[in-house]
Amino acid sequence: MSESLRQILWAVESDDLPVFDYDCVVRWEPGELARCLAAGLFSPAEPSRFLTCYECGELHDSEVVFFPHVVTGELRAAIACTLGEVLVPLERLQRWQMPIGTFLDVVFAHIERNGPPAEIVSGRVWRLGKAKWANSQWNVFFARRLHWSDAWKVINQAQFPARSVVFTPQHVAELDERIIRRPTMLPLREVLTWGEGPKFVFDHAYVEDHLAELLRSIAAQTVKKKTRKQGPRPAHINAIMSELQQHLRAARDYAITTRDRTGAPALLKPPTKETLAKLVGVHKSTVTHCFRDESAVMLNYLWNLAHDVDRILDYRSPPSCGS
Repeated sequence: MSESLRQILWAVESDDLPVFDYDCVVRWEPGELARCLAAGLFSPAEPSRFLTCYECGELHDSEVVFFPHVVTGELRAAIACTLGEVLVPLERLQRWQMPIGTFLDVVFAHIERNGPPAEIVSGRVWRLGKAKWANSQWNVFFARRLHWSDAWKVINQAQFPARSVVFTPQHVAELDERIIRRPTMLPLREVLTWGEGPKFVFDHAYVEDHLAELLRSIAAQTVKKKTRKQGPRPAHINAIMSELQQHLRAARDYAITTRDRTGAPALLKPPTKETLAKLVGVHKSTVTHCFRDESAVMLNYLWNLAHDVDRILDYRSPPSCGS
């Protein structure tokens, strides 16, 4: 991910009105500020009133003062420093703002909607419209600051309908038993890149694959309910695998979230074999026999994977239960 896009997503995550100053954008790759302006993402903001002095080595911020050139009368700027007044180029005073609504309009220009983004939880959640992925219609939302401790309250307040996908700048909400209905969440850092021109490239294929897998999981849950009554061991093995696959998806989200927040991924505690027995609706001894079955190679693979946080980070699309 480019430095400009990383800083944009971080600002959207944390600031109510993201503002970028010259000293920030001058470190970006050449042409990336022009991209933001051409895309309509940035607009001019009030000039900086304070600048960092780089001459004295103390890196402190000082107020900008203006004065005319004694000969030409041209306006000049300087900052007060221990070295005295240090001249600064006027271009260093430039700043650009990016309202959240503008960001959403630019990034989600492909979303079908009847008006501007609707703010349904103040400063935290916006309804964007609808989009078709994986041959299904999805309600599309944007949410931010889901790494905060009140994320569960925000999610419950939003009352996301069924088949909702919630995009976030960087963080998704942790698993929390207080969440009544946890929607599908995807961080924009996974799907957003700069294109060739002044536009973002939205990775629809990634979203398509993720949601298609979710729908397969839902279908598997329906099949699982039927197989619980059938009793044959192959059906029990498939049912246990389905539970482990569901856990692995949640475990990967949890590992990524904790890695982003703390620097190290954490392992979401795997279900015990006793818990799996309760989920599948069989006796614990049945689960034990399933793991010992010669055909349960994939089942044991998923079980071992659920206990390895490093391998979970690379977990993408689970193999078919029939493999």
